[in-house]
Amino acid sequence: MGLFKKKKTERKSTSENVILGFILFNSIQIDWDAFYSNLEKDWNIKVSEKQSKDGVSVFEVSGMNVACAFFDVPVPQNEAENNARSNFLWKEAVEVTSTHKAHALLSVMNGSNAIERNLLFTKVACSLLKLNNAIGIYQNPTVMPSEFYIRVAEDIKEGNLPILNWIYFGIYSNGDRISGYTVGLNKFGKDEIEVIKTKERPSDLYNFLVSVASYVIERDAILKHGETIGFSEEQKLRITRSKGVAVEGESLKIEF
Repeated sequence: MGLFKKKKTERKSTSENVILGFILFNSIQIDWDAFYSNLEKDWNIKVSEKQSKDGVSVFEVSGMNVACAFFDVPVPQNEAENNARSNFLWKEAVEVTSTHKAHALLSVMNGSNAIERNLLFTKVACSLLKLNNAIGIYQNPTVMPSEFYIRVAEDIKEGNLPILNWIYFGIYSNGDRISGYTVGLNKFGKDEIEVIKTKERPSDLYNFLVSVASYVIERDAILKHGETIGFSEEQKLRITRSKGVAVEGESLKIEF
């Protein structure tokens, strides 16, 4: 597993009730009919009013509003390419991302349940990523390839949450030690999590962060300053809430 230099991540001012993402395409076209077919076939989402006028599709599912706007130009200012560098699990991230010629801005908003809102976003994004010319999805702070996102989304059909599509897990070096952090827990009204200067292996730190994030989302758990967390009777890892090191605002530091 590779490491990358720490980059301070910014919390977006976007409301927690709105989820945004950019679907990247390697040609300047979008097959709306195939998209609607994927939605119905894979997720049983039937769009009664198939509105795709002027490159925009808007519809409602269970009280949540979905909007997909297609643009026949790349994401401006090389933003997708620059953020693709942070995907240390995808060696060709920058190379593949740089081939995109168009993008669709996908947003899901409203609804009272963050998990349901994120599930709907994943289903719609997955249906777009199955289009022949879709190469990946850019969601701050990284880009994921279509195949990976679709594979993780399949967990939904087994009753599992697609955590790896929802949360970014960053790993960076601190001399002879490593640190890690999450980006995306704030979408669920939770503090981001950090582990600072651990002696653990990168793979173990990554798996630990995934386990904690999964626990927090699935159980709607609230981790508090001064408490401990562990995944066995013997494991008691202290939690501290303080100013973020790799993320903006406050974060929860776990002594792992």
